[in-house]
Amino acid sequence: MQDMGNSIYTIFMPRTAFTRDANAELVARALHQLDIPAYINSRHDIAVDGFKVSGSAYKLTNQRAYHHGTMLIDTDVEKLRGALKVNKDRLITKGVASVPSPVTNLRSYSYTIDHQQFCEAVIEEFLYTYNDNTLVEPTMFSKDDLSNLPEGVIKSRDELTSWDWIYGQTPEFTHDFEIEMSWGTVTAFIRSRHGRVTEASLSSTALEAQEVMVIEALEEALQGFATSSRPSSLVSTSELSENANVKILDGSWHMPNTQRDPYKEYLEKRIPGSQFFGIDEIKDHSSDLPHMLPSKDAFEGAVGKLGISNSDHVVIYDSIGVISACRVYWTFRVFGHQKVSVLNGGLPKWIAEGRPVENGEPKPVSPVEYNVTEVNEKLVRDYETIINNAKKFKNGDSGFLVADARSHARFTGEAPEPRASLSSGHMPGSVSMPFQDLISGTEFLSDEALKEKWSGKITDLNQEIVTSCGSGITASILYFTLERIGAQNISVYDGSWTEYAGRKESIIEKE
Repeated sequence: MQDMGNSIYTIFMPRTAFTRDANAELVARALHQLDIPAYINSRHDIAVDGFKVSGSAYKLTNQRAYHHGTMLIDTDVEKLRGALKVNKDRLITKGVASVPSPVTNLRSYSYTIDHQQFCEAVIEEFLYTYNDNTLVEPTMFSKDDLSNLPEGVIKSRDELTSWDWIYGQTPEFTHDFEIEMSWGTVTAFIRSRHGRVTEASLSSTALEAQEVMVIEALEEALQGFATSSRPSSLVSTSELSENANVKILDGSWHMPNTQRDPYKEYLEKRIPGSQFFGIDEIKDHSSDLPHMLPSKDAFEGAVGKLGISNSDHVVIYDSIGVISACRVYWTFRVFGHQKVSVLNGGLPKWIAEGRPVENGEPKPVSPVEYNVTEVNEKLVRDYETIINNAKKFKNGDSGFLVADARSHARFTGEAPEPRASLSSGHMPGSVSMPFQDLISGTEFLSDEALKEKWSGKITDLNQEIVTSCGSGITASILYFTLERIGAQNISVYDGSWTEYAGRKESIIEKE
C-alpha cells in the first residue's frame, strides 16, 4: 500500500548510460533547487544530514535500465519505523536482505514542500540534463486518464496489479513469534510461500483444556490458508468433498491412438456437479497444431457457458489422475483466473475411496458473463522464441532452459515419436524430465520429493524455464510441479515437439 506522504519516481534510460548514482544525483540536484542539501551516500541512497530520504531499486534488461526510487516528503516516520521493526532472529526469508538506515522527511528541511513541488523540480532537472535543447513538453497523467493510457502502459498496469505480481512472487518466509495475551503467552510458528501458509503451529503452557482445543483448531485452519485470495493449487479428495462452494471441471483428454472418448466417459461416470472442459474443443481451431491456446474471446465464451464466473474457485480433475487436468489448470492461469486448483488423484482416487459419482447428461447450468481482465502472456512461449534459444545453445551461447516431458528414449532419439512424420530427439539447451517421474500412481509426489526430482535438472528457482512435451498437454505437468516447488519464471511452449520437429529450420539433437 502506498503512503501518501511518500512519492515514487521511475526513470528509464539506455542500459549503456546506466550507473547506480546517475539518476539519484539528478534527483539530489532537483532537491538543491528547493534548498534541501541532499547528497548520495555510500549505499547509493539520497540522504540529508546523515538521514536517508530516498531508497532505490534497479532492473536491467538487454537494452534498458529502470531506476525506481522513493522520496519521503511527509510520511509518519514513527509508523514507518514500527512497520519495519522486526525480531530478525525469528524471521527467516529467502528474499534479498535490507540494510536498516535512519530516515527523515523532506518536511524537516522545508515546511512548504509537497508532492507537486518535488515533481516539478525533478522534471525541470531531468529536462535540463537530457533535453539537449530539443523542445519537449512533459505529459501529465492523473487517475482520470487511466482509461485512455497507451496499450503497453495498460498491459504493464494490469500486470502490476495482478495477484501474481502482488502475492504470487513472494519469497518463502518463516516467522517465529510470541503473542502476549491476558491469560498467558502464545508461541506461533508460520511458514508461508507465494502468499500461502504452508506450515503453522501454535502452543502455550497457560491454557485450559478447552482453550487447547481452540488453539489446535486454529492451527489446523491455518494449514494451507491463503494469505491472499488465491487457494492452494492442489486439493485433496477430502478437501473437495467438504467444500461445496467450488465449480468442478472434468478436464479429461486421451491420446488419439487410445480410441478413448473423454466426453463419453464423462457421461458414464463423473464427480457429481462437474462440467466437462473439452481440451480438443476449447483451443485455437485455426491452427494445424493440436493444442494451441484458444483466443481470449473463445475462452471467455466457453467458460461462461460452463456457468463459471471470475470469482469462482475452479477445481479440475481428469480420469487418469493428474495428467490433462494440469493443462486445463495452466490454461485458466494464462487467462488470469486466480482461484484454480487440481484435484490430486483425480477421478480414480475419488472412486477408489468410495465417493459418490453420477452419470447421464449433466444438469444444465445458466451461462454467465466471464471476462478475461488479464492475459498472462509470460506463461506462454512461441516457436520463434524457442528456435532462437536453440540457436544460441548451438552456437555455444547460453539461454533459458527447456524441460522436456516426453520419455527419455524419445528425448535421446532412441525411440520413435508416436506421430510418424516427426523425428525424435531434442532441442539444444533442453533437459529430459519425463512427466511420469513426478507422479506416483494417480497422485503427485510430495513437494519435497518434487524438489528432489528437479534438483538435478535446474540450478536456480529464479532461472527461466520453458516446459515442452509432445503436443502441449504433459508440458503443463512440468509447469505445475515447478510452480509447486517455487519456481518463479516458468512458461509452457504449447506448440511443443509437434510444432518444433515439424519445422524444417529446427535444430534437432540426438544422444
